[in-house]
Amino acid sequence: MTQEPMDYTVDEAVALLDVFDEDDRGQTRRIVHCFTDAPGMMIGADWDLHSVTELLTANGGAMKSGPAASAMSHGIVAHKEGKPYFFATKEIR
Repeated sequence: MTQEPMDYTVDEAVALLDVFDEDDRGQTRRIVHCFTDAPGMMIGADWDLHSVTELLTANGGAMKSGPAASAMSHGIVAHKEGKPYFFATKEIR
C-alpha cells in the first residue's frame, strides 16, 4: 500500500488543532476533539494533545478532511490501522 502525500507537516497540523484545557481532578490536560466513522454512526471523543501529536508523527503529518468533516470544524485527518480520525481545527483558509 502506498502512502498518500500529506497536505500538512506535523508542525503545520499541530498549529491548526483547536486545543482546549480540561481540568481533570486538579490537573490540566490539553485536549483535542476527534471523531471517527463506525458502521452506521460516528463516534466522538476527546484525545490528549500528546496522543494526537504521536499519531500525526506516525503518519508523517495530516491530510485535509473532506467537505463533511470540515463543515463540522474537523479539518484534518490522520489514519491509524487503516481507520480515519478527524480532528477539531481552528478555521482553515
